[in-house]
Amino acid sequence: MPAPYLGPIRTWWCPECNVPVLKEKCPSCRSRAEKLEVTPPGEIKFASEKEIRMINRVIEEKFGVTILRNELVLLNKLPATDKAYEVIVNGRRILQVHFLPESGWIPKLKPEGGQLIYNLGGRGWIIADGKASESIVSKGVNLMAPGVTDAHPSLKVGDEVYVLNPAGRVIATGTLKEVWSSVKRGVVVKVRDSWEADDIFDKESSLEAAVEANEPILKEEAELSVSFIQKTLSFVKKDVTVAFSGGKDSLIVLDLVSEVIDPKVIFTDTGIEYPETVKYVKSFSGDYDILVADAEDGFWRGFEILGPPARDYRWCCKVCKLGPTNKLLKEVFPDGCITFVGQRRYESSKRAKQRRIFTNPWIPLQIGASPIRNWSSLQVWLYISWKGLRINPLYLDGFDRVGCWPCPSSDMWDFEMLKERHPNLLKKLENELSKFLPEEDIKSGNWRFLRKRSPLKFWERNLERWISLLSNEYYSKRFNNLLKSIRKNSESIRIDHRLSLRDEREILWILAKAVSCLGCGSCLGKCPTGALGLGADGKIEISEHLCTGCGKCLRPCPLIDYSEVHAWTY
Repeated sequence: MPAPYLGPIRTWWCPECNVPVLKEKCPSCRSRAEKLEVTPPGEIKFASEKEIRMINRVIEEKFGVTILRNELVLLNKLPATDKAYEVIVNGRRILQVHFLPESGWIPKLKPEGGQLIYNLGGRGWIIADGKASESIVSKGVNLMAPGVTDAHPSLKVGDEVYVLNPAGRVIATGTLKEVWSSVKRGVVVKVRDSWEADDIFDKESSLEAAVEANEPILKEEAELSVSFIQKTLSFVKKDVTVAFSGGKDSLIVLDLVSEVIDPKVIFTDTGIEYPETVKYVKSFSGDYDILVADAEDGFWRGFEILGPPARDYRWCCKVCKLGPTNKLLKEVFPDGCITFVGQRRYESSKRAKQRRIFTNPWIPLQIGASPIRNWSSLQVWLYISWKGLRINPLYLDGFDRVGCWPCPSSDMWDFEMLKERHPNLLKKLENELSKFLPEEDIKSGNWRFLRKRSPLKFWERNLERWISLLSNEYYSKRFNNLLKSIRKNSESIRIDHRLSLRDEREILWILAKAVSCLGCGSCLGKCPTGALGLGADGKIEISEHLCTGCGKCLRPCPLIDYSEVHAWTY
């Protein structure tokens, strides 16, 4: 998977202090730091104790030794089909670890990691002669059978190996293609990385030392963010809120905004939050006025109608986040509000393109602002440690993200951790998925990438049901009221297994909203006259005396947008 460039990676390593720093000159010792070469986008965090144990276990199983002690270990998240990290120790990338659903965690060594393993007496080595060693380092070629002089006797085809030169220095890492003793020609090691391993600094390092070294930078960046908040509030004269998800980024924004003003806090409970996250957010209620936008069971209602979400079919964000937020804002902030959010450019290409102050058409009553848009993940974690902020306990257990637990953007490792903590939740998700998809797509995680919802099948599946429901007095009345309100000048229509009408598309939209409205509230903020409200059944109702028939409430609507009725005709 190609590595996305989302912005400059401002991370260096000070060899004198043996800590990561956020500027080229170490603020602590004033010496010149080395550029930390990492794979973009450069989302680095400090490894938890549980993650260090996991990496040590993986290395010990493959090579017979453990290489991580209690020093500072950094993990750089890699772009991959599932969870993967670059492991950084003492300023050097020593290996990558990749999670494969079918086989678990596997290591991919860098030469420095191979050197550490060899120095500790680990297995997995293969020795090249002088001529082969020179070619590998200078040209990056594979190790051929004639160039091998010795190898560890336990090696098997497919093993991860490291190549030594005659002096005992690691010069390459890769995959064993043939057992050396059984062949006389051909490729023995498919080389992946080839350079002579650097020495690893033999100095102690700690999180406390890293925070102390970066404190002047953290203070400076925090002041810039606070200045942005103050400037924004000087020209946006609206109620001030902070969107607090229980995640690390919104925690920092809450801390920064609180230095300027006492904000109201908006927590959107999607109904599919980790229980730990809900408990964590509630623990702030003694310090802040927390307003909860509650999606209730909207996810599972949407699941039944729209099918499973997928990475390119994320109707759930509209139904469970934006819609409930719309409802809350209309009730509490009818004149709108400014909301500070914890979005950062390094999270995704979409957020990298987003402006620092923005609006969202799905939430018209809200102006969004991102005080930490240009902060890196490493800067975030250093700030949290510097200020001593209390974090969501899920992070201490190795979670990268603490949002909705059934999210299709989750890695399979996230679901493994969910299974360990809350097996009943994972079982519920698998049961619902089984109504739409075969077991192999569920177990492999392929459901996260599948969008098996064609517009034709969706509307064929629902149209007969909707028409039959219109014989019910409630749905018939609801449809007629919606039709009269939204399209006051529509011609009369005939409902059976075929529609006879003037504007098929809009009538289908109204039919869908009449029968299958999810009650998410996405359309509430679009009405210019305030004619929309939620009825006792949780569905949209229209006040006919206020409705002008403009039709703006038809879009945005997750039911319409994600079922693609606008792309389908008879």
